[in-house]
Amino acid sequence: MQLKSISKNTIPFMKSNIICISWGIWLRWFCFSVFIILCHGMLDFSIVYGDVPTLQLRRNQQKYKLGPYIEILEDKKRVWQIQDVTNYPLATKFKPTKSNSINFGITSSALWIRFTVSKANKLFNSDNQEMEWILDLGRIKMLKSCTLYIPKNNEDNEWSVFNRTLQKTVETKSSHLRQLTFKLPDNMEIPTTFYLRVEHHSALFLVLNIYSSEAYFKDSKKHLIWLGVYFGVIAAMLLFNLFVYISLREKLYLYYILYVSSVLLYFLFLNGLMFEYILSGPMKLHHTLLM
Repeated sequence: MQLKSISKNTIPFMKSNIICISWGIWLRWFCFSVFIILCHGMLDFSIVYGDVPTLQLRRNQQKYKLGPYIEILEDKKRVWQIQDVTNYPLATKFKPTKSNSINFGITSSALWIRFTVSKANKLFNSDNQEMEWILDLGRIKMLKSCTLYIPKNNEDNEWSVFNRTLQKTVETKSSHLRQLTFKLPDNMEIPTTFYLRVEHHSALFLVLNIYSSEAYFKDSKKHLIWLGVYFGVIAAMLLFNLFVYISLREKLYLYYILYVSSVLLYFLFLNGLMFEYILSGPMKLHHTLLM
């Protein structure tokens, strides 16, 4: 009887111990989960808002992919000015991008791009002349405007402003129509932060590179050679099938000729060659055809 009474008295005590142990285990898991979430949040914070490295220009490298060195800020209403994005709070909202290209898809937003470039000292090319550096935005598709802000004497309050637009580039018949470029200043011994504002008519896609002037012209020549080969093959296919159609009078060849012609015209517009060598405008036709 005494044993039974002891057992009955110990049952509530055991139940309370089990409850305390269960609460203790749950509390430990809860604290561990909170710790993991906080660590994950801190990791994300460092990835999204962490500082990007400064691009260091060197003589032995003449082309740099700018993707790992840039930060971007989307201006959905297209109202921000350089004074807005260089001061608090917008200056803290730039996000780095680790890819070599910027792809926002179809958007009406303006995009602000920030990057810092420096060189240890004056760099000279093989002809013993100081090297010039060029910021290249890649091929023109549907660019509306592009503005580069360069600080004057490394002062944040004064800026040199350089504009590029598709309309002006086509009207001047530039030899570098397919690519938008900006010449970077020579005095970059002190790290210099640049701001680039880009606005597209629809699809916003950019591949930013920095070239030495020699490397840029060599790359442009190679690009034109490959374009010549490509369009030469397309033109040969077009003429051959036109000859076959005239000889056989088969409608199938006529349809194929129309298809090849449409492909040829599309890539002529896409690469800007149509407006550089054949047409002079209007730009609305260029945008409509690319859509």
